[in-house]
Amino acid sequence: MMKTRIFACLFVLTLCAQAREPEPSPKSAGTKMKAVVLHVYGGPQVLNYEETPRPEPGDDEVLIRVVPASVNPVDVAIRSGKYAEYFHTTSPLIPGMDAAGVANTTGSKISALKAGDPVYAFFTLREERGYAEFALAKENEVGRKPSSIRSRRVIRAAKSSCAWRPI
Repeated sequence: MMKTRIFACLFVLTLCAQAREPEPSPKSAGTKMKAVVLHVYGGPQVLNYEETPRPEPGDDEVLIRVVPASVNPVDVAIRSGKYAEYFHTTSPLIPGMDAAGVANTTGSKISALKAGDPVYAFFTLREERGYAEFALAKENEVGRKPSSIRSRRVIRAAKSSCAWRPI
């Protein structure tokens, strides 16, 4: 169990460092995915790398195949449980506020993006979900990644722009 938790932490930490530019994946890749899941609040040891259901986008959502995700200081604060009541987070929770990747599937009301577009996302505090192979984003949480910027640089910029640092 401890090995799984350590692996989960290392998995998340190395996503940015080893990220390659994404390639579109087939829509029919399966109904399961791997994700770092939080069932109880606490230190890094509460993170579990496990198989979870792959989300399906609603009409106003984009399913992103995540390539890099960052470890944001707010993610650490939420994982600790210190601000769970304030942010109204509930478990199980897939943490991760910042992610980049490829739009895998788009809902029928999404007009600004299409499958295969490189994207970045900043998720809400209540529904983080970047530490997974796939993540759902509302249209106002996702943007098209400029072609001149690599995915891991987008994540670094999002992470460094976070003005709030938990103590």
